[in-house]
Amino acid sequence: MSAAEWIALAVAATALIFTLAVLAGLRGLRRSVDSLHVSIEAMSNGAATIDDLKAAVRPLLTGEPEPMDEPEPVVSRVPPVLRTRSVVKAMAIGTGTAHAARRLRNGNGKGG
Repeated sequence: MSAAEWIALAVAATALIFTLAVLAGLRGLRRSVDSLHVSIEAMSNGAATIDDLKAAVRPLLTGEPEPMDEPEPVVSRVPPVLRTRSVVKAMAIGTGTAHAARRLRNGNGKGG
């Protein structure tokens, strides 16, 4: 092979590598654009939730809120993961330890 053929082969290989790199970059860009579309759609779906939150907070800032028909129990506001036996036991141990420490500080074993 002559030098001209080697140069032509090198130019062709370089052009092929450059083309593959550009295509890979475009593919990554396309994924980013798709991800951006999904994020925008999620944000637009969350806009109603933000409006609901603003509507709920507005009475608190302007005056007295309207009374609820039926108050929800406190337990329903606690996330389910915090209602597991192990978490409840750990919280009970912590509460008991705090009471014992308070008794020791106050003396005579009387609660505070």
